[in-house]
Amino acid sequence: MLQNFILLAEQKPASGFESSLGFILIMVAMIAFMWFSGRKQRKRQKMMQERKANLKHGDRVMMDCGIYGVVKEIHDDIVTIAVGPDEVKLVFNKAAISVVEYDDDEVDHSREQAKDMEAK
Repeated sequence: MLQNFILLAEQKPASGFESSLGFILIMVAMIAFMWFSGRKQRKRQKMMQERKANLKHGDRVMMDCGIYGVVKEIHDDIVTIAVGPDEVKLVFNKAAISVVEYDDDEVDHSREQAKDMEAK
């Protein structure tokens, strides 16, 4: 152990320029990573906002509370969805819609969002 300490003590410390350059590179990499990950999230949010604005009869939705249903009626900001095999009708504000799914979606966004929520 003493031998390791002596070897470490003999090493020349990095100059101020080398250490600050390393710090700057790490910070740039972190900022780039956060920007790209935020960009993906903004793109997904924009897509969901467009889907909410173009909501129509028959669309499958997931509400913020986790209820899945099919849109039956839309009046301004009020949406009526049918839930379950008995098609029980529930009334929600349009803002409570978390995910709008289409038949041609490659990814089930509601399941993806649920996984994201579990990770947090």
